[in-house]
Amino acid sequence: MHVVDSNEKKQPLEGERSVSTLPLPLQCEPSGAKLQREHEGLLESVLVEGAELQLRKFMVSGPGPVALYLHGIEGHSQWFANTAAVLNSQGISVYAPDRRGAGLNFFERGHVANEKVLIEDLEFFLKLIAERHPQSPLFLIGNCWGAKVATIVAAETHKWSTSGQKPQLAGLVLICPAIKTKPDLKFMQKLSIALALFSGKTALKEQIPIPLTTEMFTDNHIFLEYIEKDPLRLTSASKAFYFASFLLGLKSSGVAPSIKIPTLILQSDNDDIVDVPGIESWFSKIAHPDKTYKTFAGAAHSMDFDKRQFVDYARELAQWIERVGTNGRNRGAAQ
Repeated sequence: MHVVDSNEKKQPLEGERSVSTLPLPLQCEPSGAKLQREHEGLLESVLVEGAELQLRKFMVSGPGPVALYLHGIEGHSQWFANTAAVLNSQGISVYAPDRRGAGLNFFERGHVANEKVLIEDLEFFLKLIAERHPQSPLFLIGNCWGAKVATIVAAETHKWSTSGQKPQLAGLVLICPAIKTKPDLKFMQKLSIALALFSGKTALKEQIPIPLTTEMFTDNHIFLEYIEKDPLRLTSASKAFYFASFLLGLKSSGVAPSIKIPTLILQSDNDDIVDVPGIESWFSKIAHPDKTYKTFAGAAHSMDFDKRQFVDYARELAQWIERVGTNGRNRGAAQ
Protein backbone atom coordinates (compact mmCIF):
# COMPACT_ATOMS: atom_id res chain seq x y z
CA MET A 1 0.00 0.00 0.00
CA HIS A 2 1.32 3.45 -0.97
CA VAL A 3 0.45 6.52 1.11
CA VAL A 4 1.53 9.79 -0.49
CA ASP A 5 1.68 13.26 1.00
CA SER A 6 0.87 15.49 -1.97
CA ASN A 7 -0.04 18.75 -0.27
CA GLU A 8 2.31 20.72 -2.51
CA LYS A 9 0.37 19.90 -5.69
CA LYS A 10 -1.28 22.95 -7.20
CA GLN A 11 -4.79 23.18 -8.61
CA PRO A 12 -6.53 25.78 -10.79
CA LEU A 13 -8.97 27.83 -8.76
CA GLU A 14 -12.69 27.24 -9.21
CA GLY A 15 -13.93 28.99 -12.33
CA GLU A 16 -10.38 29.71 -13.46
CA ARG A 17 -9.26 28.56 -16.90
CA SER A 18 -5.60 27.84 -17.44
CA VAL A 19 -3.89 30.43 -19.61
CA SER A 20 -3.02 27.72 -22.16
CA THR A 21 -3.29 23.97 -22.52
CA LEU A 22 0.07 22.27 -22.47
CA PRO A 23 0.62 20.36 -25.76
CA LEU A 24 0.79 16.60 -25.37
CA PRO A 25 4.18 15.27 -26.56
CA LEU A 26 4.09 13.00 -29.59
CA GLN A 27 4.75 9.30 -29.13
CA CYS A 28 7.32 7.48 -31.28
CA GLU A 29 7.00 4.71 -33.88
CA PRO A 30 9.30 1.65 -33.55
CA SER A 31 11.56 3.27 -36.17
CA GLY A 32 12.03 6.27 -33.87
CA ALA A 33 9.94 8.53 -36.07
CA LYS A 34 7.34 10.68 -34.34
CA LEU A 35 3.73 9.52 -34.45
CA GLN A 36 1.58 11.46 -36.92
CA ARG A 37 -1.21 13.31 -35.13
CA GLU A 38 -3.35 15.98 -36.76
CA HIS A 39 -4.68 17.50 -33.54
CA GLU A 40 -5.39 16.90 -29.85
CA GLY A 41 -9.12 16.56 -30.33
CA LEU A 42 -11.89 18.92 -31.41
CA LEU A 43 -13.67 20.38 -28.39
CA GLU A 44 -17.42 20.52 -27.96
CA SER A 45 -19.30 21.96 -24.98
CA VAL A 46 -22.20 19.71 -24.01
CA LEU A 47 -24.94 20.60 -21.54
CA VAL A 48 -25.55 17.67 -19.18
CA GLU A 49 -28.12 18.10 -16.40
CA GLY A 50 -27.46 21.84 -16.20
CA ALA A 51 -23.66 21.52 -16.31
CA GLU A 52 -21.51 22.44 -19.30
CA LEU A 53 -19.06 19.57 -19.83
CA GLN A 54 -16.20 19.51 -22.32
CA LEU A 55 -16.13 16.70 -24.88
CA ARG A 56 -13.00 16.02 -26.94
CA LYS A 57 -13.60 14.36 -30.33
CA PHE A 58 -11.22 12.45 -32.59
CA MET A 59 -13.33 11.74 -35.64
CA VAL A 60 -12.93 9.88 -38.93
CA SER A 61 -15.46 9.66 -41.73
CA GLY A 62 -17.40 6.53 -42.52
CA PRO A 63 -19.45 3.98 -40.56
CA GLY A 64 -16.52 2.46 -38.65
CA PRO A 65 -16.50 1.66 -34.93
CA VAL A 66 -16.94 4.45 -32.39
CA ALA A 67 -15.44 4.43 -28.89
CA LEU A 68 -16.25 6.42 -25.76
CA TYR A 69 -13.13 6.90 -23.63
CA LEU A 70 -13.20 7.59 -19.86
CA HIS A 71 -10.00 8.98 -18.34
CA GLY A 72 -8.43 8.28 -14.95
CA ILE A 73 -8.68 10.13 -11.65
CA GLU A 74 -5.92 12.72 -12.24
CA GLY A 75 -5.91 12.76 -16.04
CA HIS A 76 -8.16 14.18 -18.72
CA SER A 77 -9.13 13.46 -22.31
CA GLN A 78 -6.03 15.04 -23.87
CA TRP A 79 -3.84 12.30 -22.34
CA PHE A 80 -5.43 9.86 -24.84
CA ALA A 81 -4.67 11.94 -27.95
CA ASN A 82 -1.75 9.82 -29.20
CA THR A 83 -3.68 6.59 -28.78
CA ALA A 84 -6.75 8.15 -30.40
CA ALA A 85 -4.59 9.04 -33.42
CA VAL A 86 -3.69 5.36 -33.82
CA LEU A 87 -7.36 4.38 -33.56
CA ASN A 88 -8.27 7.05 -36.12
CA SER A 89 -5.71 5.61 -38.54
CA GLN A 90 -7.65 2.33 -38.38
CA GLY A 91 -11.02 3.98 -39.02
CA ILE A 92 -12.14 4.19 -35.37
CA SER A 93 -13.64 7.43 -34.05
CA VAL A 94 -13.21 8.43 -30.41
CA TYR A 95 -15.28 10.59 -28.07
CA ALA A 96 -13.52 11.53 -24.82
CA PRO A 97 -15.37 13.68 -22.26
CA ASP A 98 -13.61 15.33 -19.36
CA ARG A 99 -15.18 14.14 -16.10
CA ARG A 100 -17.11 16.67 -14.02
CA GLY A 101 -14.66 18.86 -12.12
CA ALA A 102 -11.68 17.55 -14.11
CA GLY A 103 -9.71 18.52 -17.20
CA LEU A 104 -11.32 21.49 -18.91
CA ASN A 105 -14.32 21.44 -16.55
CA PHE A 106 -13.40 24.06 -13.96
CA PHE A 107 -16.67 24.43 -12.05
CA GLU A 108 -16.43 22.78 -8.62
CA ARG A 109 -12.98 21.43 -9.34
CA GLY A 110 -12.47 17.87 -8.08
CA HIS A 111 -16.03 17.66 -6.71
CA VAL A 112 -19.07 15.58 -7.51
CA ALA A 113 -22.23 15.39 -5.43
CA ASN A 114 -22.52 11.59 -5.52
CA GLU A 115 -21.78 8.49 -7.58
CA LYS A 116 -25.15 8.60 -9.36
CA VAL A 117 -24.16 11.82 -11.13
CA LEU A 118 -21.11 10.15 -12.67
CA ILE A 119 -23.15 7.14 -13.79
CA GLU A 120 -25.81 9.37 -15.33
CA ASP A 121 -23.14 11.40 -17.14
CA LEU A 122 -21.83 8.22 -18.75
CA GLU A 123 -25.33 7.14 -19.72
CA PHE A 124 -25.87 10.54 -21.33
CA PHE A 125 -22.70 10.38 -23.44
CA LEU A 126 -23.36 6.80 -24.56
CA LYS A 127 -26.83 7.79 -25.75
CA LEU A 128 -25.47 10.90 -27.45
CA ILE A 129 -22.91 8.88 -29.42
CA ALA A 130 -25.42 6.14 -30.29
CA GLU A 131 -27.78 8.77 -31.68
CA ARG A 132 -25.02 10.34 -33.78
CA HIS A 133 -23.70 7.00 -35.06
CA PRO A 134 -26.68 4.63 -35.27
CA GLN A 135 -24.96 2.28 -37.75
CA SER A 136 -21.59 2.05 -35.95
CA PRO A 137 -20.50 -0.53 -33.33
CA LEU A 138 -20.18 1.32 -30.01
CA PHE A 139 -17.33 0.52 -27.61
CA LEU A 140 -16.74 1.73 -24.06
CA ILE A 141 -13.14 2.26 -22.90
CA GLY A 142 -12.42 2.77 -19.21
CA ASN A 143 -8.89 3.79 -18.28
CA CYS A 144 -7.64 3.51 -14.68
CA TRP A 145 -10.29 5.12 -12.43
CA GLY A 146 -12.68 5.41 -15.38
CA ALA A 147 -12.97 1.62 -15.40
CA LYS A 148 -15.09 1.77 -12.24
CA VAL A 149 -17.98 3.60 -13.90
CA ALA A 150 -17.46 1.81 -17.21
CA THR A 151 -17.86 -1.69 -15.75
CA ILE A 152 -20.96 -0.73 -13.75
CA VAL A 153 -22.78 0.70 -16.78
CA ALA A 154 -21.62 -2.13 -19.07
CA ALA A 155 -22.96 -4.82 -16.71
CA GLU A 156 -26.17 -6.55 -17.76
CA THR A 157 -27.65 -5.94 -14.31
CA HIS A 158 -27.25 -2.14 -14.55
CA LYS A 159 -30.58 -0.32 -14.44
CA TRP A 160 -30.39 2.88 -16.47
CA SER A 161 -31.64 5.92 -14.62
CA THR A 162 -31.84 8.25 -17.63
CA SER A 163 -34.78 8.17 -20.03
CA GLY A 164 -34.68 6.99 -23.62
CA GLN A 165 -33.47 3.89 -25.41
CA LYS A 166 -30.48 2.07 -23.90
CA PRO A 167 -27.58 1.89 -26.40
CA GLN A 168 -26.22 -1.50 -27.37
CA LEU A 169 -22.52 -1.85 -26.50
CA ALA A 170 -20.40 -3.91 -28.89
CA GLY A 171 -17.58 -4.32 -26.39
CA LEU A 172 -15.84 -3.14 -23.23
CA VAL A 173 -12.15 -2.22 -22.94
CA LEU A 174 -10.41 -1.69 -19.60
CA ILE A 175 -6.91 -0.19 -19.58
CA CYS A 176 -5.00 -0.76 -16.32
CA PRO A 177 -8.34 -0.70 -14.47
CA ALA A 178 -8.24 0.83 -11.00
CA ILE A 179 -10.97 -1.46 -9.71
CA LYS A 180 -8.34 -3.02 -7.47
CA THR A 181 -5.57 -0.63 -6.39
CA LYS A 182 -2.42 -0.28 -4.28
CA PRO A 183 -2.45 3.46 -3.29
CA ASP A 184 -4.84 4.51 -0.55
CA LEU A 185 -5.77 7.45 1.63
CA LYS A 186 -4.44 7.70 5.17
CA PHE A 187 -6.64 6.49 8.02
CA MET A 188 -7.28 10.02 9.33
CA GLN A 189 -8.29 11.18 5.85
CA LYS A 190 -10.80 8.35 5.63
CA LEU A 191 -12.10 9.25 9.07
CA SER A 192 -12.55 12.89 8.02
CA ILE A 193 -14.59 11.73 5.01
CA ALA A 194 -16.83 9.64 7.27
CA LEU A 195 -17.35 12.61 9.60
CA ALA A 196 -18.11 14.90 6.64
CA LEU A 197 -21.02 12.65 5.65
CA PHE A 198 -22.74 13.76 8.85
CA SER A 199 -21.63 17.40 8.67
CA GLY A 200 -23.29 18.56 5.47
CA LYS A 201 -22.44 19.82 1.98
CA THR A 202 -19.77 22.32 3.04
CA ALA A 203 -17.67 19.67 4.76
CA LEU A 204 -18.12 17.30 1.81
CA LYS A 205 -16.62 19.87 -0.54
CA GLU A 206 -13.36 20.03 1.43
CA GLN A 207 -10.46 18.73 -0.63
CA ILE A 208 -7.94 15.96 0.04
CA PRO A 209 -4.85 15.43 -2.14
CA ILE A 210 -5.04 12.45 -4.49
CA PRO A 211 -2.57 9.83 -3.16
CA LEU A 212 -0.56 9.43 -6.37
CA THR A 213 2.84 10.66 -7.52
CA THR A 214 3.92 11.49 -11.05
CA GLU A 215 6.35 8.54 -11.06
CA MET A 216 3.46 6.11 -10.56
CA PHE A 217 2.19 6.94 -14.05
CA THR A 218 5.29 6.49 -16.20
CA ASP A 219 9.08 6.33 -16.30
CA ASN A 220 9.23 8.10 -19.68
CA HIS A 221 11.02 11.36 -18.85
CA ILE A 222 9.29 13.24 -21.69
CA PHE A 223 5.86 12.47 -20.31
CA LEU A 224 6.96 12.82 -16.69
CA GLU A 225 7.78 16.43 -17.46
CA TYR A 226 4.47 16.87 -19.25
CA ILE A 227 2.47 15.50 -16.30
CA GLU A 228 4.36 17.68 -13.81
CA LYS A 229 3.61 20.83 -15.83
CA ASP A 230 0.09 19.94 -16.99
CA PRO A 231 -2.23 22.70 -15.72
CA LEU A 232 -5.30 20.50 -16.28
CA ARG A 233 -4.11 17.61 -14.12
CA LEU A 234 -6.36 17.00 -11.11
CA THR A 235 -4.35 16.66 -7.92
CA SER A 236 -7.00 16.87 -5.21
CA ALA A 237 -10.63 15.89 -4.86
CA SER A 238 -13.50 16.58 -2.50
CA LYS A 239 -14.55 14.29 0.31
CA ALA A 240 -17.82 13.74 -1.55
CA PHE A 241 -15.86 12.59 -4.60
CA TYR A 242 -13.84 10.13 -2.52
CA PHE A 243 -17.00 8.68 -0.99
CA ALA A 244 -18.56 8.38 -4.45
CA SER A 245 -15.37 6.66 -5.64
CA PHE A 246 -15.57 4.27 -2.67
CA LEU A 247 -19.13 3.27 -3.56
CA LEU A 248 -18.26 2.88 -7.24
CA GLY A 249 -15.31 0.73 -6.26
CA LEU A 250 -17.48 -1.56 -4.16
CA LYS A 251 -19.99 -1.99 -6.94
CA SER A 252 -17.48 -2.43 -9.77
CA SER A 253 -15.64 -5.07 -7.74
CA GLY A 254 -18.67 -7.34 -7.94
CA VAL A 255 -20.03 -6.81 -11.46
CA ALA A 256 -17.70 -9.10 -13.44
CA PRO A 257 -20.20 -12.02 -13.56
CA SER A 258 -22.76 -9.60 -15.05
CA ILE A 259 -20.53 -8.40 -17.90
CA LYS A 260 -21.92 -10.27 -20.89
CA ILE A 261 -20.30 -8.47 -23.81
CA PRO A 262 -16.84 -8.99 -25.36
CA THR A 263 -14.24 -7.60 -22.97
CA LEU A 264 -10.57 -6.68 -23.34
CA ILE A 265 -8.20 -5.83 -20.48
CA LEU A 266 -4.86 -4.23 -21.35
CA GLN A 267 -2.62 -4.31 -18.29
CA SER A 268 0.97 -3.19 -17.71
CA ASP A 269 3.03 -5.54 -15.54
CA ASN A 270 5.02 -2.79 -13.82
CA ASP A 271 1.98 -0.96 -12.47
CA ASP A 272 2.39 1.01 -9.22
CA ILE A 273 -1.32 1.86 -9.08
CA VAL A 274 -3.27 -1.28 -10.02
CA ASP A 275 -3.35 -4.41 -7.88
CA VAL A 276 -2.58 -6.72 -10.80
CA PRO A 277 -3.34 -10.07 -9.07
CA GLY A 278 -6.64 -8.57 -7.92
CA ILE A 279 -7.53 -7.57 -11.49
CA GLU A 280 -6.55 -11.00 -12.82
CA SER A 281 -8.93 -12.58 -10.30
CA TRP A 282 -11.68 -10.09 -11.24
CA PHE A 283 -11.17 -10.83 -14.95
CA SER A 284 -11.59 -14.58 -14.37
CA LYS A 285 -15.17 -13.95 -13.21
CA ILE A 286 -16.32 -12.18 -16.41
CA ALA A 287 -19.21 -14.16 -17.83
CA HIS A 288 -18.78 -13.59 -21.58
CA PRO A 289 -16.69 -16.19 -23.44
CA ASP A 290 -15.04 -13.59 -25.70
CA LYS A 291 -12.71 -12.07 -23.16
CA THR A 292 -9.02 -11.23 -23.51
CA TYR A 293 -6.40 -10.27 -20.92
CA LYS A 294 -3.20 -8.86 -22.43
CA THR A 295 -0.12 -8.04 -20.34
CA PHE A 296 2.61 -5.64 -21.48
CA ALA A 297 6.03 -6.50 -20.08
CA GLY A 298 7.97 -3.69 -18.45
CA ALA A 299 5.26 -1.08 -19.04
CA ALA A 300 4.33 1.40 -16.32
CA HIS A 301 0.73 2.31 -15.43
CA SER A 302 0.02 4.84 -18.20
CA MET A 303 0.64 2.92 -21.40
CA ASP A 304 -0.40 5.98 -23.42
CA PHE A 305 2.91 7.45 -22.19
CA ASP A 306 5.04 4.29 -22.25
CA LYS A 307 8.25 4.36 -24.32
CA ARG A 308 8.52 0.57 -24.70
CA GLN A 309 5.02 -0.73 -25.22
CA PHE A 310 2.94 2.15 -26.58
CA VAL A 311 2.91 0.96 -30.19
CA ASP A 312 2.01 -2.65 -29.32
CA TYR A 313 -0.60 -1.48 -26.81
CA ALA A 314 -2.29 0.92 -29.25
CA ARG A 315 -2.17 -1.67 -32.06
CA GLU A 316 -3.70 -4.35 -29.83
CA LEU A 317 -6.50 -1.97 -28.84
CA ALA A 318 -7.27 -1.01 -32.46
CA GLN A 319 -7.16 -4.58 -33.76
CA TRP A 320 -9.44 -5.87 -31.02
CA ILE A 321 -12.04 -3.15 -31.68
CA GLU A 322 -11.87 -3.88 -35.42
CA ARG A 323 -12.30 -7.63 -34.87
CA VAL A 324 -15.18 -7.39 -32.41
CA GLY A 325 -16.88 -4.67 -34.44
CA THR A 326 -16.65 -6.76 -37.61
CA ASN A 327 -17.93 -9.89 -35.86
CA GLY A 328 -20.88 -7.96 -34.49
CA ARG A 329 -21.75 -6.60 -37.93
CA ASN A 330 -21.55 -10.07 -39.47
CA ARG A 331 -23.86 -11.49 -36.82
CA GLY A 332 -26.29 -8.64 -37.39
CA ALA A 333 -26.29 -9.19 -41.16
CA ALA A 334 -26.96 -12.91 -40.69
CA GLN A 335 -30.02 -12.35 -38.52
